[in-house]
Amino acid sequence: MHAHSSWYALQLSAVLLWWALVKRKTGNHLYSLCSSSVITRPSWLSRHHLLLLVSHKRHIFVALPVALAAGTLAGQHALVRLLAALVVSLYHLTESSHTNRHGEYPMLYTSWAMVLPDSLAHAASMGVAIHFVLSCGIAKCIVGGAKEWVCGGTMSTYLNVYGQSTTSKPLLRGLNRWLACRASVWIGLGTLLLECVAVPLTLLLPCARSRSVIGLWGMVGLHVGIALGMSLNVGLVFLTTLPTYVHGFSCDARVGSAEWWLAAGVALLPSALALARGRQLAEDWPCTPCSLFMWSGAQAERLSRLTMTGTTRLVLATRRTAQAHPGLVGALVLHHGGSGAFGTKGAPASPAVHDAVLRATGFTLLHDNLVGAFDLAAEDLPGAGGSAPEAAELQMMRRLLRRLERWLAREQRLLEAESATALERAYFVELDGGGTRVAKVLADGGA
Repeated sequence: MHAHSSWYALQLSAVLLWWALVKRKTGNHLYSLCSSSVITRPSWLSRHHLLLLVSHKRHIFVALPVALAAGTLAGQHALVRLLAALVVSLYHLTESSHTNRHGEYPMLYTSWAMVLPDSLAHAASMGVAIHFVLSCGIAKCIVGGAKEWVCGGTMSTYLNVYGQSTTSKPLLRGLNRWLACRASVWIGLGTLLLECVAVPLTLLLPCARSRSVIGLWGMVGLHVGIALGMSLNVGLVFLTTLPTYVHGFSCDARVGSAEWWLAAGVALLPSALALARGRQLAEDWPCTPCSLFMWSGAQAERLSRLTMTGTTRLVLATRRTAQAHPGLVGALVLHHGGSGAFGTKGAPASPAVHDAVLRATGFTLLHDNLVGAFDLAAEDLPGAGGSAPEAAELQMMRRLLRRLERWLAREQRLLEAESATALERAYFVELDGGGTRVAKVLADGGA
């Protein structure tokens, strides 16, 4: 099989398998599930053009396997590869505008790498694979901090949250509990070493076989472990990333060759830029910092308890909704669909606000470099002249709301799907007994 065609064939197989799993689990096709009450607009794309794309979502989704099949059969033709990259881009933009998930960024980037001649395409795909893994590790270092991420109970927090989940649970709950109690520090250390050291060092290995042993099988092992011990959904949602790992780490570019320098540039320059700036790359399609489980243990615990699993939520509203219903009491809270990347339908005619998780923040999303958003300020800490823990966390949420509202108003990028109106207001609210409506506003961006 032609070298270009092999990636298209692998990617087509992974896409069809992923879609079949989604259909089996939900009874619905992926394009009908990838809808949300909120859509995210890239800064460079007008609201009108994004809505136009969304309105043709079904046709765009159906075009994806057709384009990958064309690449499989005629990958030696440059025009076919270019058209395939355009279709993948339209698909990924449409899908990620609803879901904000990161698992298919490697497919997007590799589809454009395939436009290059054979040897360069293979090298670029290796660069994409390394970049995706390394940037996940860099995000952990910038947001949570390497020391805190390893030693701050981080993996124990994530394991406990998913271990108690009913919708995104691990395949083996017993393994989850054992790992949380006995091995969370070693898992954290191993994850950072794999992402920040082992995978980037595959660039220096002499042959494709050794690169595959560390790069491909290291990532396969990581995601199998995630599925077994943390969350089956999270493990499976990266299925369509596998073809880039298989193809990329099979590259045999000689160290120091032109192909190798291309791979190294793609792999390392984005992370080098982030480290030089001291902040993450923007979350602005097609750019992403790949913020995946980047919070430290303390940050992740507050994020989970205050905005995901408890009786309080961080919610977003349009200015019109905020003005018409200033108290928001009784407003319906529309949630994202979760790690399976499946959203909800559009907002109803009645007053509604939108859960900010996986729209503005979450375990795998962080807009506008809100690093430190879930850190308590020193003056707020109990025993240091600060207030009680509950009051300190409320102060923390007020600061987060102010920062988030400034970004929402400036960027106008999060849109209510039903009205196509920008979300500009943010609130910290308490839910009613059913967990579906606002019972009380605890803080807002102006407080």
